[in-house]
Amino acid sequence: MRIEKDSAAPRRTPIQRRARDRVNRILTAAEALLVERGVGDLKMNEVAERAEVPIGSVYQYFASREDLLGQLVTRYHQAIEDYNRSLFKETDSISGFLAALRSILDFAWTYLHENTGYREIWFGAQTFEPLRQLDWEDTFCNASILSDTLKTLLPNIPREELEAFCIIICDSSGSTARMAVQFPERAAQLQEQSWRMITCRLMEFVSRDAFANCA
Repeated sequence: MRIEKDSAAPRRTPIQRRARDRVNRILTAAEALLVERGVGDLKMNEVAERAEVPIGSVYQYFASREDLLGQLVTRYHQAIEDYNRSLFKETDSISGFLAALRSILDFAWTYLHENTGYREIWFGAQTFEPLRQLDWEDTFCNASILSDTLKTLLPNIPREELEAFCIIICDSSGSTARMAVQFPERAAQLQEQSWRMITCRLMEFVSRDAFANCA
C-alpha cells in the first residue's frame, strides 16, 4: 500500500536565495507563534509581523493558513522520513530490522520532545482536519517504508498482514509518544510496553515464516 502525499509546497516556489530566506523566515515565525498560542490562534497577519515581511509576501507563497501549516508539517515529517529511509535502506535481517525500528522510534520520540513547534502541530492534528489528513499520510508513508523491508525478510507472510502490522506500529507509536508527553512520569514504561508488544507480534510472524519454509 502506498499513499502519495499531496503537495504542500508554497504556491510560488522560491528560487532565488533571497526568496528562500524569506519563506524560511515566514515558517520560523509561524512556528514561534504556534508554540506561544497553538494551532487555533495562528493568524497570517501576525505571522507577517513576526517575520518582518509584508502580508502580501506571506500570501505570495502561502494561499492560506492551512497551506502554511501544511508546509510546516511537511518539513517536520520529511526529517523523520528521510532518517527512516536511511535506516531501512540496507536492512537485511530481522535483528537489523528491530535495531533500525528501535532507532527510528527513539529518534521520533526525541524529535517530538525537542521540537515544540512540531509538537504543537502534532497535537493540533487531532482536532484540525487538514493537519489530521497530513498526519495520516505520514503514517502510511512510514508504514510503507517498514513493510517494504519486511516483505523481503518474511516472504511467506501475506502482504496485507505485514502492511497492517506496520500501520499499527506507526500509529500506536505516535499515540504512545503523545501519552509520554502528557504523562512524563510514565514515559519510560509506556515506551517499553509498546516496544514489547511490537517485538512479540513480529516474532510471531518470524515463526510462521520459518514454519512455512519447513512445510
